[in-house]
Amino acid sequence: MSCDSGCQEALDHLYEVLDGECDEQRGAAVRAHLAECDHCRQQYEMESEVRSLVASACCEQAPEELRRRIITRITQIRVTTGSGSASLTVEQYRAE
Repeated sequence: MSCDSGCQEALDHLYEVLDGECDEQRGAAVRAHLAECDHCRQQYEMESEVRSLVASACCEQAPEELRRRIITRITQIRVTTGSGSASLTVEQYRAE
């Protein structure tokens, strides 16, 4: 991939590379392009950093009290509807 013709192709497959879902040949071609193209490499590094930040933020758990309140509310909704699944509309939920 040259920088002139390969940017769009590299960017089209950027998420596949980040997710490890690219076949070996395409992944190698994209990585070779990233090694040569500052613009695409910066895009790759930014996307990689965003993914790292999101992953680290997702490791936090909700406080136990919040979790208990949510579970209690789900249980109340199920009991109110008389079924095993919550089937209230937004309007019904707000009315309670």
